Amino acid sequence: PDSKVKDIVYHGSSEKIEQFEIRKEPLIHFGTKNAALHRGSILNQVLLNIEDLQTIKDGMWFLGTDEGGLLKELLDRNILTIEEIRSINSVRNEAIQNSNSDHYGARRSEGEIAGGKKLQEILKNKNIGFEYVNFSEDKGSTSHAVPSQEQIHILGSKQDIEGFKEFIQGKQSFDKELAQK
Repeated sequence: PDSKVKDIVYHGSSEKIEQFEIRKEPLIHFGTKNAALHRGSILNQVLLNIEDLQTIKDGMWFLGTDEGGLLKELLDRNILTIEEIRSINSVRNEAIQNSNSDHYGARRSEGEIAGGKKLQEILKNKNIGFEYVNFSEDKGSTSHAVPSQEQIHILGSKQDIEGFKEFIQGKQSFDKELAQK
């Protein structure tokens, strides 16, 4: 109820998602139906819990944790500290150094994923989320991104259906109790 984002938003994929997770990017993004369909033919409908909504430039996280200005932007806004940025870069660099790949691009990708997971870990408890004008898919629409799967409520998920059943049972019990009075 305290979320700054009240609308249903969408994430496109090739399959129905039961739980979101960080894979390549440090944030999980959502947009309009049209934007989501550019990412996959299956629409995953969600509600987001974002109490601290920050506006950022489109694509800041697509470029990785050390490019595109995301970390600097978060530092300038006092969302991250210099120590947190150092820890993100340390994890990123360690993953690159410890990679078994001979290809620099693959090592760098592993580093970006590790840095993204560290950023997600740091942002996880801040109930922060981001909005941006989406110039990539549904040009000019507003999209959102969150660092934590706990901020995502998947509509129609098993959890959602069980919660609705519990709500109905509770309502029926309440109605019976009210009728007896």
